[in-house]
Amino acid sequence: MSRPRNSLRLVFAVVALLLCLGTAAPALASSSNATTVTPGSRLHGGLARLVSDPALLDRRLRGLVPGYREGEIPVFALLRDQVTPARLGMLNSHGGRILRTYRSLPLVALAAGPRGLLSMAGLPWVRWMTPIEVVLALDTQPMVDQAHPPTGTPIDISVPTLWKQGISGSGVRIAILDTGIDLTHPDLDDLDFRHWSDPPNPPAVGAPAKVVDARNFNGGACAAPSSGGFDGHGHGTHVAGVAAGTGEGDPTTNADDGRVMGMAPDAQLGIGKVLTDAGAGINSDLIAAMEWAAMPAGSGPAACRSIGAQVVNLSLGSDSRPLRLNTGHDVDAVSMALNHLAATYGTLFVSAAGNSGPYLGSVLEAPGGASQALSVGATAKDWDLNHDATASGDTCAGYIHSQPTCPQGFPGVQGSSLAPFSSHGDVEGRFLKPDVAAPGLNIVSAQGVTGAGLAASDLNMGTRNDPFYATASGTSMASPATAGVAALLVQGYRDRYANLPSGPSGVAGVEARAYVLLRAALMNTAASGLRDARWILTTDNGTIAAAAACPPTPDPLVPLLCSFKNIITGSLIGSVLLAGERNATSDPFVGPLGEGAGKIQPVAALRALRDGLVVYRGASSAAAATNPVHQEFEGSWELGDVQAGTTEGDPFVLRAAPGAPAVTVHFSLLPGHPSDGSRSIPISGPGAWSVHLPGGTSVPAGGSRTVAFSLQVPANAPAGIYTGAVQVTVSNGQVLRIPVLASVPLHDPVTAAGNSPGAQSRVASATDVFAKGDTMWPSVVGQANGAMADWSTYAVQLGSGLARARFTAWDAAAGDETYDLYLYRDAQLIATTHPFTAPDSGVTDVPANNARGPTPSSSPQVLDVTNPAPGRYVVVVERARVGTVNAITGDFGSYVVTLDEIGH
Repeated sequence: MSRPRNSLRLVFAVVALLLCLGTAAPALASSSNATTVTPGSRLHGGLARLVSDPALLDRRLRGLVPGYREGEIPVFALLRDQVTPARLGMLNSHGGRILRTYRSLPLVALAAGPRGLLSMAGLPWVRWMTPIEVVLALDTQPMVDQAHPPTGTPIDISVPTLWKQGISGSGVRIAILDTGIDLTHPDLDDLDFRHWSDPPNPPAVGAPAKVVDARNFNGGACAAPSSGGFDGHGHGTHVAGVAAGTGEGDPTTNADDGRVMGMAPDAQLGIGKVLTDAGAGINSDLIAAMEWAAMPAGSGPAACRSIGAQVVNLSLGSDSRPLRLNTGHDVDAVSMALNHLAATYGTLFVSAAGNSGPYLGSVLEAPGGASQALSVGATAKDWDLNHDATASGDTCAGYIHSQPTCPQGFPGVQGSSLAPFSSHGDVEGRFLKPDVAAPGLNIVSAQGVTGAGLAASDLNMGTRNDPFYATASGTSMASPATAGVAALLVQGYRDRYANLPSGPSGVAGVEARAYVLLRAALMNTAASGLRDARWILTTDNGTIAAAAACPPTPDPLVPLLCSFKNIITGSLIGSVLLAGERNATSDPFVGPLGEGAGKIQPVAALRALRDGLVVYRGASSAAAATNPVHQEFEGSWELGDVQAGTTEGDPFVLRAAPGAPAVTVHFSLLPGHPSDGSRSIPISGPGAWSVHLPGGTSVPAGGSRTVAFSLQVPANAPAGIYTGAVQVTVSNGQVLRIPVLASVPLHDPVTAAGNSPGAQSRVASATDVFAKGDTMWPSVVGQANGAMADWSTYAVQLGSGLARARFTAWDAAAGDETYDLYLYRDAQLIATTHPFTAPDSGVTDVPANNARGPTPSSSPQVLDVTNPAPGRYVVVVERARVGTVNAITGDFGSYVVTLDEIGH
């Protein structure tokens, strides 16, 4: 999901595809005099600033938008009702050049000059407009790995158990929307799982096609492949192999047969190329591909018939900071389209959570943050964590291939761990993402013959001495692993009942479609308790001392990266990898903000879906039938903002499989293991929250029940994010879990200036554990320099009639770190203390930032906002610089943030 970084290019050595925003936000207020953004504007996503200053347009769009004309701004326009020829003509008459229209939504992609856009925004049937954005391929993170027959990725989550039952994805379609695939790859050219023929082995005559259709959506098209390769990058081929590779290997020899297989090797594939061979595209093309993938097979125009996929994989996303907050509002066009397609057609969209971990709030905005997507974080394989060999056969796990011996052994005592690069939630301070986690570290899969982009990131070139495979890491790999497992669940259920799963929503006339039950099964049964992870790999001679000595990198453009203090300090480039020791049993749990519900367990998930019970949140209204809001249909209990002293309640549906016997269900709340920055929901003692769960509940054979969960927050509850889990114990032996997230907003009820902060107006973070210093901030393409960043996000509720709201933050540990504050409203940045080159540029003023001193309690960072409008805000606390000696080392300690609301 990212590509190697040097002084001229961003290099996140962790990979999954990234939708990088080049648009600007509304004007930023200074730290002393902030103005608010007017809610309800028809110009969303920073479009107002682009209209006022078109020079801010992401220059990459010029080469990606078909027929681009200088001065144009490409946008989406959402209409209030249907798109008609007359309305398209009206948009055109106002200067709009139509790029795409869509079948599932009244959405139009167009390009126009600033004056034309303002004119179109005034049309009464235009609801809102938002910029079209760039989609980037986040190449995979290079990690060393080779195939090992008994311990590959499927083994790590017990998928072969389902294969032995004849459940291998047969009859299920998975759409891969990515850089395309190598259509000639032996693992992807036909359905020959366990039926590999002797060499030479072309696709069997008359055999069912592995790829049911392949289309190139770049440049506004829906074109058939012009060549057999169809993937000059390689990311899409690797992703497709993880989901559904058949494991044939080198067609000239049978020695490789069955050693590298995808999760659902008998599934068919639909390939939508939404990124060019350079790894770039635009989200207007992505939405068209999503429609093609999800809408009923055979529907649509003859030149672009939809394929009706049951599962769609999206190993791509958008890093929306710093100008836009990661948001659960789903106002971005991709999330809106995804939610609508999922709810309308029942398609499960599986999306990578991103590789910006371990920073809190680093989950990608779109589509990984979309409410109806199944967002996936990455784990290490358990084998790799406990052996001196990776699960792919290296003799020294954690050491480069040239090292002949393992200088140190590791006992097999380490528990399951989240990958160190996996992005963490929450989203906007109140929504839980990722949803689940799956293997994504050191993953062997198909390598396309023309996949130059992926090959450049493969440390082990010719993995296992086989040019048909490559090794990659990232949530880009975890997402298709989960998509493949979802295909297994679809087949297992359909083989039993001859249709797709569905259930009640709790609202008359609204059905919970297949994706709701699939997501619930995967989340309900996931294994929680993942540990916080350190990097597994290390340097030349496999010692921490060598890493600390700062060995030279093979890439002359990559600066030397020194300093090793239990944190990662540099890029993973070439053949030198910097890393820390593996986890110890004392390492902390990541909690729901890192793991979501936990690591997927396919066998248990199928049992719940096909033979037992699943639990999911019900709908709130009939509108959820096509346009669900964020909490609806989730496999988690997201309470959002809960004011201290109030009660919040939500409906949950217990859905038994059609053939399941009657059961009795009992509920209990577990405080769980919070991520740093969050707290456990207190269930006993002083300050305990009052949680009301149903008593013993009977679910009839093959039936359902709708129950209510409610929670009362004490009036003196401290502000912050709280996590836990509802445990659901079923009389058939199932034990299910529903992760819980609630947010108590910062609020100062005393409006006197300078009053001591109370429980609601002060948050003290936990100490960070393994936060690493290799993430660039801000993540703007071409901007090599930035601060190390660690984000924490808190909801804020400002009262009415305020003259000023003052936020402060300081380092509560050694006092040697520098902090910044960012204030958002309606997902738009309105005030910050960060030194940007221009107020709304998103580019750090590097000399100014480097010259800043630390933020101790004696000299806190202060953000004043004058005459703020009442209502909900979000404040983000960011580590802008770490340590005073250099920007790499530091204690990564705790901080305090306070709010003082001052009346007139």
